Amino acid sequence: MKYHPAIEVEEAKPERCSYLPDSVVTDRDCEMHRKANEVRVNPAGMVAALDEYLLDPKLIGENRYKVFKARRAIHRQRAGLKPTEWSDALFLAAMDHCKDGEQNGVIGDVGSDLSFPEARIAKYAKTIGSEEMVEAAQPLEKVDESVMRAVVNGDLGFIFNPHSKFGAIATCGHKTMEGFTVAVSAEAVVPNAFAKKQINDLIKASKIIQGTAGPERALIQLSEDLAFWSGKQRAAIQSGDS
Repeated sequence: MKYHPAIEVEEAKPERCSYLPDSVVTDRDCEMHRKANEVRVNPAGMVAALDEYLLDPKLIGENRYKVFKARRAIHRQRAGLKPTEWSDALFLAAMDHCKDGEQNGVIGDVGSDLSFPEARIAKYAKTIGSEEMVEAAQPLEKVDESVMRAVVNGDLGFIFNPHSKFGAIATCGHKTMEGFTVAVSAEAVVPNAFAKKQINDLIKASKIIQGTAGPERALIQLSEDLAFWSGKQRAAIQSGDS
């Protein structure tokens, strides 16, 4: 895979990451998640891309320093990590903030209602080790460029958190910056009843679902999320609530 933003490669349509309708989880959302996982699994590929990027004579000053800094940080990763699995519950939390940027122009991780990432995530699930990454960019920016931008801007904790097992990325427009990306990851996820209802409602509202394959697969994914939890993890969450 090439990450250099000057290179455009025509690629096959990615496999769907979610069985939610593509009017909700877009192909771009799935592709962003897949590309971020490629960097997570093979950091050496990004080091090679950054080396190529540094050959650009137009890359000067602070921007060049940021690329050098990102290269050093990724080189320290050496061995790759396992990819994160897509979580629809985390996607709903990411999309809430993405839409907030689209409608109200927020740029950082604080919502227009002064909410923080942990509160938005808790709306849909109980989690361990959750975190959020936010990037503002141009709307037609290619996926490779978006991943490169996140890396160069230092958003490496999201990609290289060794404890993350689940993740999701939402992309949308922005009121002032035109493009907005919100990524959420977590070590463990237990979707709540509200998340399940939202997912079922979105599936029912879609006019492109044929038969029951979509709804059944979405519910299976939620069941798999629940099955992931061990008694120790569940006890840790419960003790934190008490």
